[in-house]
Amino acid sequence: MSDPDLYPDLRKAGGLSAAFNVALSALESRLTAKDLPEDIRFVNYARIAADDRFSQVYIAAEERLFLIDFWRAGVQYANAQTDSLALSARLIDSWVGKACSLDELCKLPAIRLRPGAKAFDAGNEVNFAWERYLSDDDDLPELRELFRLAAAVPKLRQLFPFTSLHRLCFSRCTGYPYVCDLPYLCPCEDGTYEARDAKNRLLYKGTAAEAVQAATAILPADCGPARPGTADDYTAT
Repeated sequence: MSDPDLYPDLRKAGGLSAAFNVALSALESRLTAKDLPEDIRFVNYARIAADDRFSQVYIAAEERLFLIDFWRAGVQYANAQTDSLALSARLIDSWVGKACSLDELCKLPAIRLRPGAKAFDAGNEVNFAWERYLSDDDDLPELRELFRLAAAVPKLRQLFPFTSLHRLCFSRCTGYPYVCDLPYLCPCEDGTYEARDAKNRLLYKGTAAEAVQAATAILPADCGPARPGTADDYTAT
């Protein structure tokens, strides 16, 4: 639990979301902060959203600090830390309320870009994701061979790669939550590799190259290239 003496403004307003609504109102912002659902409201948290953008705010327990993240289309572009409620509200209103550009956000105080933010902003997120996995020898070494082989297959390379529970997965969209209706690849303890479909049914077990080939063979003809947005956006169209 956070020390209430660190946040007298929150206590006066009646909570984190209420305090942000006061600060946003002072900016003549159109935004409204919302709390977590009542059954999980043990975390000091507020969410401010509009269109395809949102920010989440948490507060530190042992020092006065607002921890903020900045999302668009299912991608976290930046975060910030500040002890100022007024600055926190201004940052969020700029990103969520006024839909400022990433370059404009970078010029504001306390902003720290996330890795790959500029690649996502430029529409180069698929290539960035693949190159990140291919260039990091320490990242999931058990998947190293799968990364290399899958990246060489155009039908897979056009999809957005992500990992989950030591599996190499592929998405039709580049934001989270991902579209999880495509086959995935995973290593086995006996040194072989498996290709499984989205319902976890075994397609093939053998070498890495054979598993990649089996996964590629059942891809729908129209499954790529991956596009910006989330699974919700994809299923809604």
